[in-house]
This record gives sequence, structure tokens and C-alpha cells, in this order.
Amino acid sequence: MTVAVVLFTSDLRLHDHPPLHAALKAADEVVPLFVRDPAVHAVGFDVPNRAAFLADCLADLETDLGHQVDLVLGAAVHLGVTALPAVAAGLAH
Repeated sequence: MTVAVVLFTSDLRLHDHPPLHAALKAADEVVPLFVRDPAVHAVGFDVPNRAAFLADCLADLETDLGHQVDLVLGAAVHLGVTALPAVAAGLAH
């Protein structure tokens, strides 16, 4: 069984998300992973209305995918090196 991890950072749309489409074609299971990068939020994106909007968008993403979206705090590049092998993913998108 192959598992693909799809990293979501800021683009939560599904209809035109090439990494998601590639993962769905290539793997038996797709694990959606949302990366909340502290550097992005440090520049003013951590205000209550934006946090609420993000929470709503993530809830919609889970509904649309039919799968829980795992949330991780950290830099996406660092997570690609450390977190993905930890979940023993066969593929990363």
C-alpha cells in the first residue's frame, strides 16, 4: 500500500491543486497535512478574524476531502525533511 502526504500551506483549493491530483493518482491513501508556518503568521496574519477564517477553510477542506487534515506547526521546508519520513510516506506532494 502506498501513502502520499500532500502539504497544504496557503492554497486550500482542491479543484486546481496539482500536488493533490498527482497524489490521488499515485497512491492508495492520501494524508492531507496543513503546515502552519510561524514566519507567515509573524507578519500580522495571526489576528482573530484571519484565524477564524482559516479555521473555517480547514473545516471546509476536511469536508471536501472526506478526511481529517492533520495540522503541524513549523516551516514547510523543514517538515519536508523531518516529518514526512516520520510518517513513513511512500510519496510526498
